[in-house]
Amino acid sequence: MKFTCNTEALYEACINVSRAISNKTNIPVLEGVLFKTTEQGLSLTGYDLDLGIFTTIEAMIIEDGEIVLEAKIISEILRCLEDDKVSFETDSRNVCRITSGVSIYNINGMGTEEYPELPYTYGENDIILNQKVFGDMIRQTVFAVSLDDARVAHRGVKFEISHGDIKAIALDGYRFAMRHEMIDYKGEDISFIVPAKSLNEITKFVTDDDGMISLSPDEKYMRVGINGYNIVSRLLDGDFMDYKRIIPTDFETEVHIKSSLLLDKLQSMAILADDRIKSPVRCTFKDDELFFNINSKNGEADTKMDVEMTGAEIEIGFNIRYLSDAVRASDGDKIKMCLSSPIKPVVIKPLEGDSYFYLVLPVRFRN
Repeated sequence: MKFTCNTEALYEACINVSRAISNKTNIPVLEGVLFKTTEQGLSLTGYDLDLGIFTTIEAMIIEDGEIVLEAKIISEILRCLEDDKVSFETDSRNVCRITSGVSIYNINGMGTEEYPELPYTYGENDIILNQKVFGDMIRQTVFAVSLDDARVAHRGVKFEISHGDIKAIALDGYRFAMRHEMIDYKGEDISFIVPAKSLNEITKFVTDDDGMISLSPDEKYMRVGINGYNIVSRLLDGDFMDYKRIIPTDFETEVHIKSSLLLDKLQSMAILADDRIKSPVRCTFKDDELFFNINSKNGEADTKMDVEMTGAEIEIGFNIRYLSDAVRASDGDKIKMCLSSPIKPVVIKPLEGDSYFYLVLPVRFRN
């Protein structure tokens, strides 16, 4: 294999595909980036059997070939090169000679015989939507994914796509998050569950422009096309909880509250929280005010803030982190909190519309 290409473009591609490479693999070849010449240029692939990322960059191909180079070493070499052009040449012993300006490296590579082929997804209908919208959907749900649930399906975000609509749903037994968006989709109804790790990596490719992202799921994998990269993720199997039956519909109290100020108050209470016993914050909604109290082995604190409320007075306890995560993920200056009783979950929604929906279970106090 022999080629020449732009150093910065190759470095960026190498770093990005390396996001799919695990340091804990028992397969040495998966610790490297697969370099392969194609008719379109030079392709680079990173893969850990659960997540794969590949892309193609422009290159002057002099001789076809392929090789696997250890990801950390090749990335560090490319980062240190000063010239804007770099040339690669490999021999029959998988030694790769890298030349750029006055710098020359000879590094040992690996053959590609044992490198697994990325799965090809054969979904009949691609889902196309704005990449920033999809990034927001991930950000506003993935925090509620279970980290240790016995149900494997709860370790990911469930996507439900129907005619003109996409929903992202996550839950962990203590909280529930759902994000909804209208899209131009006329295919059959489908649903699939994507691991949280894969979604977190996908968000790193999202930009703030109006570019689009394509999702192509099948029974076992999903392919994502975004900004010149293709990301292939294994999907999760298993039964996802029937979340519709846990959503409350009747409420005694409705509160409109400034989200940034609520976060500040919760963070001030968290100073005294004891993580080992998950000290709850006591919230009392009364006469258009919200009173906070925390009492832990570290001490006691009180504060309050103004709110707009209708309905009955209510006192309820929350895990500070769970409530803060939901408020932080909400869009808009103000949110709506709907409450029923001290032992029923609170619902957090936007003041207008239904783009997101959060449910947080309360914490019961001993007294």
